[in-house]
Amino acid sequence: YKPRCQVDASWAINQSTFGGGLILEMEDGSTFTGSLGSRQVPSPLHAEFRTLLWAMSYVLRMSHNKMHFEFSHLRSLFMFFSLSFIPRQLNSRANLLAKGARAKGSVSSHVNILVPSGLAQTNIFKPV
Repeated sequence: YKPRCQVDASWAINQSTFGGGLILEMEDGSTFTGSLGSRQVPSPLHAEFRTLLWAMSYVLRMSHNKMHFEFSHLRSLFMFFSLSFIPRQLNSRANLLAKGARAKGSVSSHVNILVPSGLAQTNIFKPV
């Protein structure tokens, strides 16, 4: 695939930073390289995802809106892995939950099999 962006992260326990790297290969044969040093994160998975986000931002700053990203650790955790864009209006349920979590003003994580009543009747195929 070209253009493509290969991404990797380097994380070690008891370190104050993690590292990230990218190799960006363009259709015209040109290659760009980049590295990132950032404050430590809780796990190698966090480091790779943060590096992927950094690489995506860099690619967009270069005005490229079509890119194939390649990375190792994130993919190795799943039998199948895919990222897709959905318009904001089709993502209103997750957005509502995110805003509610932010409004609490504290660090938290919660997953529940019960769907809050305000989200239960939402048709996932129609904008809310």
